[in-house]
Amino acid sequence: MTPSMNKLIILSVLALSSCTYELGKFAVKEAEHLAEEAIEEFATEFEHEREHGKHCECGARIGQDAH
Repeated sequence: MTPSMNKLIILSVLALSSCTYELGKFAVKEAEHLAEEAIEEFATEFEHEREHGKHCECGARIGQDAH
């Protein structure tokens, strides 16, 4: 999950649970912006994995490099 996706989840919860209209409106506006960023990040990450293979956190390619 990308950082923008994490922020999007938090803002979505804030928008749904906000007690004021203005706070909810702000959260929805920010969530819309972050949704666009999250889609771009995911697409970039997916394209990179498709071209270079999936990597674990240590940098090794999963299924190919020794850990």
